[in-house]
Amino acid sequence: MTRKVIYSILLSLSAISFSFGQVKIIFDTDHGGDADDLGALVMLHNLHNRGECELLAVMAWSTEQYVIPAMDAVNRYYGNPDIPLGVRSHGTHYTDWNYNKPVADALTWELTNSDVPLAVDLYREILSRQDDNSVRIVTVGPLANIRDLLMSGPDEFSDLNGKELIEKKVEKFVIMGGRFPSGDWEWNFYGGMPGVTKYVLENLTVPVVFSGFEIGMVVHTGPRFHELDPGHPLYVGYMHFSKYAEWMQDRYREGRITPNASYDQTAVLYAVRGGVGKYWDKVENGLCVADDEGGNIWVEKDEPTNHSYLVLKKSPREMAEIIYSLKLEDARNRPRVIVTTDGETDDKCSFVRFLLYTTDFDIEALIYTNSKWHPEGNGTQWMHDFIDEYAKVRDNLLVHHPGYPSAERLKSMIYVGQMEKTGREAVGDNMDTPGSDRIVEVLLDNDPRPVWLQAWGGLNNIAQAFYRIKTTYPERYEEAAKKAIVYAIAEQDDLRQWMNSEIPEVTYVLNLFQFWRVIAYAWDRQNPMEDHEIYTAEWLKKNVLDKGPLGAIYDRKEMEEGDSPAFFHVINTGLRSTEHPSWGGWGGRFNNNYHANEWTDARDDGDNTKPLWRFIVPISEDFAARMQWSVTPRYEDANHPPFVLLNHDEDLAVVAGSRVTLDASPTWDPDGDDLEFSWWVYPEAGTFDGEVTITGHDTPVAEVTVPAGAAGETIHVICEVRDNAQFPMTRYRRVVLNVN
Repeated sequence: MTRKVIYSILLSLSAISFSFGQVKIIFDTDHGGDADDLGALVMLHNLHNRGECELLAVMAWSTEQYVIPAMDAVNRYYGNPDIPLGVRSHGTHYTDWNYNKPVADALTWELTNSDVPLAVDLYREILSRQDDNSVRIVTVGPLANIRDLLMSGPDEFSDLNGKELIEKKVEKFVIMGGRFPSGDWEWNFYGGMPGVTKYVLENLTVPVVFSGFEIGMVVHTGPRFHELDPGHPLYVGYMHFSKYAEWMQDRYREGRITPNASYDQTAVLYAVRGGVGKYWDKVENGLCVADDEGGNIWVEKDEPTNHSYLVLKKSPREMAEIIYSLKLEDARNRPRVIVTTDGETDDKCSFVRFLLYTTDFDIEALIYTNSKWHPEGNGTQWMHDFIDEYAKVRDNLLVHHPGYPSAERLKSMIYVGQMEKTGREAVGDNMDTPGSDRIVEVLLDNDPRPVWLQAWGGLNNIAQAFYRIKTTYPERYEEAAKKAIVYAIAEQDDLRQWMNSEIPEVTYVLNLFQFWRVIAYAWDRQNPMEDHEIYTAEWLKKNVLDKGPLGAIYDRKEMEEGDSPAFFHVINTGLRSTEHPSWGGWGGRFNNNYHANEWTDARDDGDNTKPLWRFIVPISEDFAARMQWSVTPRYEDANHPPFVLLNHDEDLAVVAGSRVTLDASPTWDPDGDDLEFSWWVYPEAGTFDGEVTITGHDTPVAEVTVPAGAAGETIHVICEVRDNAQFPMTRYRRVVLNVN
């Protein structure tokens, strides 16, 4: 059987120009005019939600009646309803081929064009609040809003005029427009407004990078959106545009999304990631001169000016794959989480760490409960108190990731569950609690995503919720059972048998030993990593206890967090552990041993604790890095996880006896750190138990020799990437080879 062997190499990124650090973006778009505007907005939401950028505002060039309802709907769909919107003017005209109305109608929206400020006013307000030289403005439509900003005078937001405000606050413009090096009419440079582009380019003095028509024209995306739900904004928008836009008619086939150019997405990709030398090259030493009718020429100069333009370096197909990955990665796939906790000391330590990972899942409830060890629980105030300490450091945390919820939001999710009876005595008529009622509400709501019910204490509230559904809403029990996944830490009451006999349709993951001997109580810890420094009092004091308000409430001298694997399992590390209990990840690995839908500790190399301890060092390093976030007010003074990206799908059909290239070369680090790559086979996660050879296991591109005898089997290959930083962080990609 293949063993994991760690190989590493320092990958120097010195020859590649990336945008390091969290980028602040204002997006200016003629949304509705072409489907790529919608695709670019979706990309920005996904990049915002994963922490690669902060989307400060979205400005509409269009005055079409439904432009703000559509953009508001997209904001809400991606969980960002508070991102402000501006519009060029409060127009009300309607265009039937425009996809704004269908997108708005398919989703939920509240704002109309008249409800939002004029773009020029919002620009001035947003820019005035930012640090100097910190904002990147991405324009993917005509430049009228920028003209208006340049011509604006001092107001209540700033004593500076528009030109001065731009020079003070804007780092650079990324403009999708023109044809390079020179070309005739292009829509964004014309926009039905002769002279606007000429005026803007003559008056901008900050750096301007052009992503021209010729780049996006050859990078086609769209047809893969057929994989999405018909209610998804990308499906709705691209389908409507394919069918009704006049210039798409000669290519439209009934019921099919037409391949569409990716003009705006390439501009967004450059604005957020940079990538000169990797995605594109950049031409400098020249000036873009626009005419009044949408044309432009590139005038060469002897030395650099504030203008430059991009030239595609990767193939159009490779660029399309990158863009697809960033549009199809849907923040709505974030796990929904309900935590029930008996408030034991280790629960409280787990809760400290949990608060640092609230960026990674949608919290639906935090429920006080009890267990056989603590039949009366441990009070109904401590989570409120811990969240108050979190509130003290949230501003620092937001510097490093924009997804940290407010303290008010977290407190609104707190419910009191069963605190008087334990186990089976707590299940039945008249045993409902606000906590169990909330579980019922979530399981029966319209959100189709799975709900991870985490039992850090007893199972009584979860069991009571299902009792209530079966007795009061029997016609909906099957729906709720399919939606729920229970992850329980040990048997903390007598409800295990009840779960298997009364609600056998519910997936029930039971961590019996992996947590106990890896991350729970020091006196019973047994694993080959037990002598590692992460288990010492010195390491904990340095990396956790001495790190501000959250460290001060971590009430242990050594790491003891028995309940943390329940939420480790749903952190998006790239290991895809939520796809199947037997695949393994930071929360352990589980097999179906006893009952139809019960999953208990699996064994790696015969050891039922190895599925967790094999990851305990990167788990602990990640904790230390996030604790550092809580006390670090500047992005550049902390570490952030690498983004592990593939040049192919995560699931590949391969032929027995063949050689398969696995390519993680697009991987990058937001801090510019050197990266260590390690490709390894996770044999127990797949079905093939023979030897598998990997060549180039310590480089971004590896080659797997698929054994001739592996036909009909699966092989799981892990790409593990660790950055070389003071507080290292590790992320992964799992590639599943389906052998034919």
